[in-house]
Amino acid sequence: MSTEIIQNNEVANRACRLWEQAGRPHGRDLEFWIQAEAEARAAARAQPKGLGRQKKDTSKSGRAFTLIELLVVIAIIAILASMLLPSLARATSIARQTSCLSNVRQIGLAYQGFLADNADRFPAYVTERTAPAGTPDTAEARVPYSYRQQLIPYIGTGTNIFACPIAPKWPAPAPGAWYNTDYGNNHNEENLPGASEQAWYQAHPDFGFNETVTMSSLRRPSDFIMLGDAGRSDGTASRGGMYPQPWAFDISSQARMLGRHPKGTANITYADGHASGSITNRTWRTEQDNNWRRYQITSDIN
Repeated sequence: MSTEIIQNNEVANRACRLWEQAGRPHGRDLEFWIQAEAEARAAARAQPKGLGRQKKDTSKSGRAFTLIELLVVIAIIAILASMLLPSLARATSIARQTSCLSNVRQIGLAYQGFLADNADRFPAYVTERTAPAGTPDTAEARVPYSYRQQLIPYIGTGTNIFACPIAPKWPAPAPGAWYNTDYGNNHNEENLPGASEQAWYQAHPDFGFNETVTMSSLRRPSDFIMLGDAGRSDGTASRGGMYPQPWAFDISSQARMLGRHPKGTANITYADGHASGSITNRTWRTEQDNNWRRYQITSDIN
């Protein structure tokens, strides 16, 4: 019997137990069982190491992502994002446009209150720019000439409805621009000495409103623009005016209607109090046919 095998106590002890359990059969002594146990151990060690773990390893590989699978997932996510982001952007834009429309509607309602308290007449001033000569350029001195301040009693100070949510942020109040606003008035400057377009309005007295105009005198109040999205040609804020530019004249330092919403749409409130969006060019078909005039003077209409 091999000395190496005998010295392996674990093998010898197990072989002894098996020999005794077999009833110590005749012709097969203990050496036979030790040799058999040793051969069984040797056969077990000779088995390939990976065979016992093959099933387990296979199950692990089935749960893992390959590089190609990860790339496919990333590509799908990118495609979905490219489809959803424009929709989200459109939804955000529509929400801002709706908020802006609510602003001009509330300003229109405030005008109704102002007219009721002022013998049905529109204000003589809407912008600090047209304050009388010699008026100090301070916030306190210019406040009576801003339509914002004239309408505050009918709106309240709890919310700033004079700012369009899609327009650029206003600069800090300063001389020449104490009362910025993103909405301008269709104001007639005929009676304002020193106004840059006084001569044009004197030649076209049927355009816009001033203190000589009453609401009841308007022939087409549902078509007459009272106020709308406005700003200068570079997109900066208005101070309260909005003039029929670039159709009647074109002065970069004065505000015009701005189509800052999708498809070049401007939000407008009309003299009858309703508000809606319109593409800016549709408000001016010709000098005789537009939404900027009152149609009180009709001698120039064919």
